[in-house]
Amino acid sequence: MLKKFFSFKLVSNLARLVLGFLVLATLIRAVFSPTSFDQGLNLILLILVLVTSSLFWQFLKWSARQQTKMTEILRLRSEFIDMASYQLRSPSSAIMSALSFWKEGLVDKLPPAEKNQFIDNLYKRSQQLGQVIRDVLQASEFDTEKISFADKHLSVLDVAGVVEKIKSNFVEVARAKGLQLIIKNEAKITTIKSFADYLSEAISNLVDNAIRYTKIGQVEIHLSNESKMLVIEVTDTGLGIPVADQARIFSRFVHGANVGALSADGSGLGLFLTKEIIEAHKGGQISFHSQEGQGTTFKIKLPLAK
Repeated sequence: MLKKFFSFKLVSNLARLVLGFLVLATLIRAVFSPTSFDQGLNLILLILVLVTSSLFWQFLKWSARQQTKMTEILRLRSEFIDMASYQLRSPSSAIMSALSFWKEGLVDKLPPAEKNQFIDNLYKRSQQLGQVIRDVLQASEFDTEKISFADKHLSVLDVAGVVEKIKSNFVEVARAKGLQLIIKNEAKITTIKSFADYLSEAISNLVDNAIRYTKIGQVEIHLSNESKMLVIEVTDTGLGIPVADQARIFSRFVHGANVGALSADGSGLGLFLTKEIIEAHKGGQISFHSQEGQGTTFKIKLPLAK
């Protein structure tokens, strides 16, 4: 009850009011002092009161900013937990249902082809759950404030090799959808300073999304140099991002309005994580160009290793 009544806003307003009265009283006393000596003393007192009031005022402003920041952090954490719980619920429920089906002995009664399909679907759901958990844990590292990678902690990486490994991880998935996954390397220099796992995660998220939201055509990973930067572009011939969704596409748990059921298997954290990882590099940039029904190109720029 008392905590609710004596809110930060009320206390700060009362403090400002008291300071105002104190300054006014000191000013009146300095002006109407009977002797010049008393006026001098009261003038010094007025200066001290003004300095103290100014410092206290700055403290109140800083406290107000900190409280606003803390309120926003708590709001983001609450929203993050709610959305993460929602994302985890779908694959975990599917796995529980499948295991219950199996426990009752119904799987053994299926024809061999259907039984293999059942096991394959269960395995994919387990992979999906694992990916969502990894995304949520990684996103929790970036959920309060911007993180920057200290140059001294980074190692020199050949991005061409990283991209080749990413292609090998996704080429079968792309082929299963009838898509081409190709690499076009036109860069003379492909070495940068980064964390291998983080960079691979960032590019993999873009490739995964490109394959997921492309029905016909291809996904291309293109490397080139621009000034003293390495440019990594992931281009698809997929659905494209609606204009209305483009401003918030890097936010947590956001999917384009046109993806429909295609977004069900994603955590909704991939683009958020990619942006945070790329911008954690000093000078790192990420942008995109997309046209609905025509496809999307995500463009990453990272400084070349010196």
